[in-house]
Amino acid sequence: MSGVFAVADGSIKRTMLILRALAMDGPQTLKQLSETVNYSPSTVLRFLRILQEEGYVEQDSNRIWRASLETWRMGAAVLAHGGWSRRLNEAVQEISRQTGETSIYSMYADGDIVYIALGASSHTVRTHIELGTRFHASEMTTGRAILGHLPDHEVDALMLAHWGTERWKGSEGDAFRRRLLEVRTRGYSSATSERWPGVWGIAAPVFDLDGRTIGALGLSIPPTREPENESELARLLTQHAMRLSGAAPR
Repeated sequence: MSGVFAVADGSIKRTMLILRALAMDGPQTLKQLSETVNYSPSTVLRFLRILQEEGYVEQDSNRIWRASLETWRMGAAVLAHGGWSRRLNEAVQEISRQTGETSIYSMYADGDIVYIALGASSHTVRTHIELGTRFHASEMTTGRAILGHLPDHEVDALMLAHWGTERWKGSEGDAFRRRLLEVRTRGYSSATSERWPGVWGIAAPVFDLDGRTIGALGLSIPPTREPENESELARLLTQHAMRLSGAAPR
């Protein structure tokens, strides 16, 4: 009977090792993942199929494997029972109370951002954001606040995969790099949304204890209202982001 438990224990260990590798090291091909966890490709693929059936990993059209949104939701649920999540929710509520606008916290996940905390606007006309929604980081103000503080080689690899060589190496890529440099210089990101016409956003990055960007606090303002003072909003978000950074988990 002990042999049965040993087999089960080994299977669980390999499954979790593969899931952890995708969650912590980011999207990988089967070959890369096999080298990361030091198991044969056939063994890794067998466990990937199990994880895929349960919704914890997914494979894109380029045969790249990644941890799914369900995995990140589980992580957010764990944080929800900890002190940092309480401080995070207090922060977005306080930002909304002071500004009257919709405030959000975006978690960074493998080149994407996921909305995991929300403070509601006090206005009847407001931007509507659904928790758990996922976008590529380059498309959103909170995402650009994060990208602007990541190492250049990481941004380069991320955008090459998202835009392709011709677009990223061309004039559009040059313009985007200038935007990220401005974000890094100012310490925050602000822009009118390209996805939602007229919606204006501003965001400040949040760092873990090792100084790595893990997310961003942001405000979303509908086109019916102009932001009154960008510098004051930036200062407010940056102050809250700095407080969270001092307590953020690795």
